[in-house]
Formats: sequence, structure tokens, C-alpha cells
Amino acid sequence: MKFRSHFLITSIFVSSVLVLGAGCNISSKPDTTHTTSSVYQEIPDFKTFRSDELQIKIQYPPDWAMEDNGSIVSFSSPDIETLNVTSEPTTETLQQITDRIVADYKSSVKKFNLLESKDILVGPYVAKKITYNYTTNDEKYNFRTTQIFLLSGKTKYIITYLHQQSDVVTRQDEIDKMVNSFRVVES
Repeated sequence: MKFRSHFLITSIFVSSVLVLGAGCNISSKPDTTHTTSSVYQEIPDFKTFRSDELQIKIQYPPDWAMEDNGSIVSFSSPDIETLNVTSEPTTETLQQITDRIVADYKSSVKKFNLLESKDILVGPYVAKKITYNYTTNDEKYNFRTTQIFLLSGKTKYIITYLHQQSDVVTRQDEIDKMVNSFRVVES
């Protein structure tokens, strides 16, 4: 239970740091190996979450818990894997957002190691994806995190997937389906 609390707090911290603080080159062509259709398709047996406040719609597996606090929505698997979605107004480009966040992590997160940085497609949206490892400042836990940034109008959306680095990602297929089901909706 103590690990689950620490995991949730770390997950929320990672999502929150996105609002803060350059140093990452990203290819200009999106990775189309995981391209999804711009037409929204229901995923059989998944639940649908819709937030008028965040202006999003995303599907998630029925055995995942969902917590919506208004500014961030968190989905947690029974295996403690976590996916968070948040949004906020921005005037930055996707490249500026990515560079600023990577620079902030490099300067504030212990043992930060950027593993991947690339353009991808999420449904109809061009997005930036970064994957990195880091150790908590108390050195108790090692995490692997993937973050996806996308823009719609003047709003940035951030999808964060976090799991303990020593864990095998047992639900990657479900996570990919969740990410690819993401849509911005009108309120």
C-alpha cells in the first residue's frame, strides 16, 4: 500500500512538472507505425471517459480505476500501471513544450535518462513522444515514463504513462489502445 501511494504521488508529480521548465532534437516526420484513424472507433469492452472541463474523450479497460480531479484524470491498472491526462492553455509549439520539459527534467530529476524522442500520430493529431527513465530523489524507486504532448487550438494535452522500471509492461496493448482512443471534444 505504501508503494501504491508513492507511485500515485510520483505519477501526479510527473504530470505536474510538465507545467514547469530545451535540449532535445526531435525528428520532423511523425512515426506512422502506430497511426490510428481520425474516425473515432469504440473499443469493444472498454469504458469511455469524457470530461467537459478537460475537453477530452478517452477509452479505458473495464478493470482499470479512474480518478478525475478536474485538472487531471488518472487511470490505474490493477498492476499499478498509471496513465494520466491533463490539459492547459499554451502559446508554445510542440517543439518548445518538449524542449522545455526535457530541460526541466534534466535539471531537477535525479538520474534522468532520455531514451526516445520523436514525432508520432495519435488519432488525427501530430504529437511529440518522449520516453525516459529516472530515479526518485530518495533513490527508492526507478521509473520509466512515456509522455505524449499534443496541441488542439491553444490547448496542450499531456498523456503520461508511468510504471516502475523493474516491472515488465504487462498492459502495453491496453495502453496503446487508450492513447489511440484519445480525442479532443467540444464542451
